[in-house]
Amino acid sequence: MGKHSPPTSNMHPVVGDRYVLAVGDTATARLVDEVYGLATRQSISDAGLQPGMRVADLGCGTGILTRWLAEQAGSTGEVVGLDASGKQLSVAGAMQGSVGSAKLTFREGSVYETGLPRGSFDMVCCRFLLCHLLRPLDALQEMRALLRPGGALVCQDMDLLSLINEPANCACRRSVELSLALADIRGVDYCFGARLEDSAREAGFEALQATAEQPWFLRGEGKRLWEYTFLEAAPAMVDADLVRQREVDQLAAELASAAKHENTLLATWMMFGVSGRKRV
Repeated sequence: MGKHSPPTSNMHPVVGDRYVLAVGDTATARLVDEVYGLATRQSISDAGLQPGMRVADLGCGTGILTRWLAEQAGSTGEVVGLDASGKQLSVAGAMQGSVGSAKLTFREGSVYETGLPRGSFDMVCCRFLLCHLLRPLDALQEMRALLRPGGALVCQDMDLLSLINEPANCACRRSVELSLALADIRGVDYCFGARLEDSAREAGFEALQATAEQPWFLRGEGKRLWEYTFLEAAPAMVDADLVRQREVDQLAAELASAAKHENTLLATWMMFGVSGRKRV
């Protein structure tokens, strides 16, 4: 399967506020960043990231984006990556040395009560975080509280229903249905991206700018991103009695087969983005 072989997971599902994908393995995280990273970095740059800034990356995972933020903030800036998963942070910490002289720290904590100093950050970022939370609006309000007056929010999230496989693929449709059913059980919203702008406005941000990015592939590893993501989430689906492992294996085989054919197109999920400011 190449350098991005789908990770395995022994994780058991917990309802709400726990990332359903595998922890401590960076394979799919790297692929997500390869697919969406350019758009994310452009949005952050457009929002005004500069050397010397103090930046918080919430739901930082293994720190791929966090390390880039630290490189941009430079030795006069400060970047904090926060995540609820100690396993993810152990991976992030092990790779921290590649940043050089930038002041970078990783902390374990809740996005609802970060424990970070209020009103002290120039920018707060998150990507594909809010769709995994029971209380995304509360998280956005915590982000606003962390910002100094005039500070910038850059937030991006998914709309799983926007995923396209053309010609239509029954395995793709079924795997999305199972993922949405798991979201319902967990009380989270894998389509939160479509509501991101309204939620940011409700949380008190202003001067909002909206973006949308939907990469598509006829070939290459990016075409397998959904397959890998589904495989990571599948143990939680099995544990929730949504599907049996036999069907998971069949769906995975059909998704892999479709990815091999260049006459099929996969458009990964739409990544909606919003940037805004805290009132001065």
